[in-house]
Amino acid sequence: MLISEVQGWHYFISWDNPVPADSSKMLRALKKLGKVRKLQTKTSVALSPRANTHWADVRAAIIDNLNDKKGKAFYVNLRSGKGFEVGRGTSWAWKEVP
Repeated sequence: MLISEVQGWHYFISWDNPVPADSSKMLRALKKLGKVRKLQTKTSVALSPRANTHWADVRAAIIDNLNDKKGKAFYVNLRSGKGFEVGRGTSWAWKEVP
């Protein structure tokens, strides 16, 4: 991935084990929140949210579309530089990544 691919976007999001396996539901949910750009892998996108979209909406869209047993995801807020992860290893609580 190149820096130029995510420059000007608000969020970088990546996930593993979505439901369904082709990530179609995850992509639809994220597209409802704003403009989505697919990156090099099929499970990584950059998101530029609409003005009325908050970080909590982004988190909810991600969690709602992950596999309950094996799913995991992370996102980076490209404006603040903070990254967060969620999944079975974090007991489904969002944890900041150092």
